[in-house]
Amino acid sequence: MDFLKEFEKRKKQVDKAILEFLKFDKKTPLTLKRSVPYPLKAGGKRIRPVTLISVYKLCGGKNKSWIIPSACAVEMIHTFSLVHDDLPAIDNDDLRRGLPTVHKKFDEATAILTGNALFIYGIEVFLKSKAPDKLKVKALDILLKSIGPAGVIGGEIYDIEGERKRPDPAYLRKIHLLKTAEFFKACFLIGGIFAKKFKKLKALEEMGLKMGLAFQIVDDILDETGDEKRVGKKLKKDVNKMTYVKVYGIEKAKDKALKLKEKAKEILIKNFRKNKERDFLEFLFDFIVERDH
Repeated sequence: MDFLKEFEKRKKQVDKAILEFLKFDKKTPLTLKRSVPYPLKAGGKRIRPVTLISVYKLCGGKNKSWIIPSACAVEMIHTFSLVHDDLPAIDNDDLRRGLPTVHKKFDEATAILTGNALFIYGIEVFLKSKAPDKLKVKALDILLKSIGPAGVIGGEIYDIEGERKRPDPAYLRKIHLLKTAEFFKACFLIGGIFAKKFKKLKALEEMGLKMGLAFQIVDDILDETGDEKRVGKKLKKDVNKMTYVKVYGIEKAKDKALKLKEKAKEILIKNFRKNKERDFLEFLFDFIVERDH
């Protein structure tokens, strides 16, 4: 399999679908018609929606009208979290995906409202899935919990408060389980739920948590060692944060990411028969850990 070619194909499928969903009511202010698409059109790796679609296929799912809306919704909601994360009150970042952040392109108030709009619009798009309502409610419940007080938002609070604490492995893990891994877990579970593979949800949950943590470790490493043009944002911004590099050092952090990836692969191989989708996810796990952006 030419993984990069296949990944790009799936990424373009998501990009195209997102643009098709971005149809605004005529009552929508012009500012939001400009600001909401801006961070979505800036690009991005689209790892979360591609993962969701791939897990759905791995579990035997075949209906695009069931899964594509939820994949697009996941990317919109992820982008909402980035727009707010970049705000002066949180990370105060000037660049995202190689372009000025939303509060720099427009202004801070517009960025706050754009993030809110992306979140709400993401839920609207999620509900456009043609899957049975029972499955949609179950999947949406998991998605909302993954970004709420016990998910991304809770992780952000721990992250901010961690700036005033001494480096601590247990606290670090708590930050990133909520900030990153819970959302990854949701992407794995939603794919399994829409494919009705309920007996595989525990395995999917474990894979999602492990790959979410691995993804965050690599992000921490790239902040120290990456190329700013490739990463698309200012680096070495996490000097005051509790990161895997600060707690463990670069080499040990790399080792932890590799071990998490290998454990995720073991779960994948043990629970799912070999086919194109399992092969793709194995390559995807490698890509997440070996990426340079």
